[in-house]
Amino acid sequence: MKRFWFGLLWLAAFAAAGSAAGHRYIPPIPLAFIVVSGAAAGRLVGGLLFLFLAGLNVLPGARLGRGAPVRWGVAQAAWMVVQFFTMQVATQFLVVLVLAAGIGAMLAAHGAPVGAGLRRDLAGLGFLPVLATAAGYLAAGWWSVWYIGRLGSARFRDGSPTGIAWRPAPRVAYLAALGCLAVVGAAGALVQLVDPPDKAAEAHNMIVLLFGHSPWKLAVLFVLAAGLAPFLEELVFRGGMIAALSPRLGAFWAAVATSVVFTACHAEEGLTYHAGLLVILCIAVALAWLRLKYQSIRPGILLHVLFNGFSVLALAFTR
Repeated sequence: MKRFWFGLLWLAAFAAAGSAAGHRYIPPIPLAFIVVSGAAAGRLVGGLLFLFLAGLNVLPGARLGRGAPVRWGVAQAAWMVVQFFTMQVATQFLVVLVLAAGIGAMLAAHGAPVGAGLRRDLAGLGFLPVLATAAGYLAAGWWSVWYIGRLGSARFRDGSPTGIAWRPAPRVAYLAALGCLAVVGAAGALVQLVDPPDKAAEAHNMIVLLFGHSPWKLAVLFVLAAGLAPFLEELVFRGGMIAALSPRLGAFWAAVATSVVFTACHAEEGLTYHAGLLVILCIAVALAWLRLKYQSIRPGILLHVLFNGFSVLALAFTR
């Protein structure tokens, strides 16, 4: 209870300091045509800084304590997934906020109107959403590795359903991953044959809007989707989430729940093509099967890398 009150005091202090600094140094920022005052933006920055330092466990009086056993169950699974996406969104907003504040300050220093001028400048910054997306994913990855890593190295390498399963797998497991890729690819082709995607609607897909209109953005997407996302998502979903749910639900139902949650977390990708969610569900089931069958998340990482990589290449050649 004492740590809770100390944490609350730290949060209030960061929010107050951010409010004062924002009022003094941050001009009004038009985001989605809603003007955010400098004080409000400063409070947000202060709150995010508090969360970052609290995650590092460095705030006096609000430290989590040492030596206590790390609980790992359904609540921790939910918290891990929620925080994975919260860290992405919060970091993305923070990057946009800081860069927008910097641009606004430069415009104000040169006597330019901050409101409409800043909107125009932000609209022309093609790198801004890409940079924010990359920063958000890196922050979420850092947090997830730290959170799961608290379980210790033995649990991390444990291949049972209650372990994280970061361990070598037999060669046949990687061949099985290639077989799963062929099956999922065939399922995807069948889905598109039965229910062809609407090209006009696909043009409004968020990934296409953010990354699909220039070679360098597609290159960044390829690095994020095929180089970073598979490692982090397999660690979070097929590693941490299955390990957290298995003691309560059993390995099979933990895999089912993980596959459903994984598909739901990618729902935005199916907003413009609903049938595409079936393909995501298929890849989620294949990843869960590989993890339980071969007691390792590494074959799933290979499948995830290849699936995402081919998806980005398909986007590049069909845009």
